[in-house]
Amino acid sequence: MKVLILGDSHTRRLSAGLRSLQDEWAVDDGLHIKVQGLGTGRLLATRFFRPMDGYAEVVEPEFREYMERIPPETGVYDAIGLSMLFHPSRIMRSILRGGYCVGDFIPGRQAISDALFRELSRQDQTYVLQLCDLLLSAGYRVFVISAPGTFADNPLVSELGAAQAMRIERLHRSEVLDQLDRRGIEAVDLPADCRDADGFMKQEFRAERADDAHHGNAAFGKLMMQHVLELLRSPPPGDPTRE
Repeated sequence: MKVLILGDSHTRRLSAGLRSLQDEWAVDDGLHIKVQGLGTGRLLATRFFRPMDGYAEVVEPEFREYMERIPPETGVYDAIGLSMLFHPSRIMRSILRGGYCVGDFIPGRQAISDALFRELSRQDQTYVLQLCDLLLSAGYRVFVISAPGTFADNPLVSELGAAQAMRIERLHRSEVLDQLDRRGIEAVDLPADCRDADGFMKQEFRAERADDAHHGNAAFGKLMMQHVLELLRSPPPGDPTRE
């Protein structure tokens, strides 16, 4: 089986995790996985591709430096994994820029309902979900890999407040999972034991750089790739042998 995993900057940790598993001979024989980063995640909220017959033509210049079409013309893949949808940082910044708060009353901010927030979350993910639909229609097995959750020392947490940051992440993650479930797309979700008692990501999975409270580390990438391998060992959705 040939598998292509694409995504934003979080793919660097997935690539490191895959290398570690390969060094341990933990990747199944006959399973060939390529991990390819495309660029910064903020561009995923823009029209970064043009739909074509059976593939996406990449039009965003930064992404196009790495891949001109998804999947590339030179490769034949059975499954495509996307590391694109789960991280809440873009939607957190949108809430801050708009002067909003979700559900709770926060002085100086305009409260919006959970339902309206979910609509904003869907809008933020418009083009990635369109890419999912295109790849599904082309016959690929599509799955989505979660980015790390929010680390407590992320500057966005201090701006939003811990309770508001966690509310936004929970609602955003729930909306993403709902959208994937409607499409029959598998999700490699964040394991529950990656979080501390307050719901934040455990520091043991944080990037090593002191100024990077956004990304996970190689240990996180390895953990998520272990779950990817488990998913790929199972039959795809719709297979009669799937339990």
